[in-house]
Amino acid sequence: MMRLRELQETFAAVAMGSTSADPLQGALGDSADASRARVQVYVDAYLARLRDVLLDDYPKLAAAVGEAFTALSREYIRSHPSDRPSLRHFGRHIPTFLPKHPLSEQRLWLADLARLEWARVEAFDAADRQAMSVEDLHAMAGEGLAQLRLKLDPSVHVLELAWPVDAIWQALDDGEAPMPVTSEPTTLVVWRSGFAVRHRRCDVPEARAIARVSRAAAFAEVCEAWDEEPRTDIAAAAGRATVALCQWVVDGWIASGVNG
Repeated sequence: MMRLRELQETFAAVAMGSTSADPLQGALGDSADASRARVQVYVDAYLARLRDVLLDDYPKLAAAVGEAFTALSREYIRSHPSDRPSLRHFGRHIPTFLPKHPLSEQRLWLADLARLEWARVEAFDAADRQAMSVEDLHAMAGEGLAQLRLKLDPSVHVLELAWPVDAIWQALDDGEAPMPVTSEPTTLVVWRSGFAVRHRRCDVPEARAIARVSRAAAFAEVCEAWDEEPRTDIAAAAGRATVALCQWVVDGWIASGVNG
């Protein structure tokens, strides 16, 4: 009779495809065929549960690859077995798993789409923090806006991508087939607003500015992200930065309080 640990390890080996059900025969008291059939029921249920976890986290990826998603999930499960008590983090390796997968040969943007979806998962689960209000911003601006060092809300994730996968995500969300896209550097910001997760694209100056906010730069330095644009003077850059800051506050990107 197998010990529980041995039984669990053997079951895991069967589920991962590294052995057959035959080693369980003695523990289950069946013939080899009966043992294999009984174990396969549980193996199939286990793999289906993990596939469903991936489907919950990557619905647009699943829509993009269609029926191939089941095979993709099986390959991922064998490459990255669940290693934590909670399945919350199970799908975290998908964005790095996809570039080496054959499905990405014709869809080079799949990994970036997965990065967007995983960032949305992370944003949804991020810690709660009081967001800065417009009134808070006005009060701090009176103390010297140029020296403010802002904090991004914990749900904010900034993605530097090689493909405009926000357009692909939207097409899939509308139930349409992804349109052909051309590779182009794309910055997306993902954040949570209440219980809804959102994302939007940033242009180059705003992307530079958000990167500076994430480094706790003073707002004067954040303004310089627009000053680097052709035919933009310091006053115009400060104006654009102030408009962007107001939008960030309205969207909930900025946490209450300032960096020291």
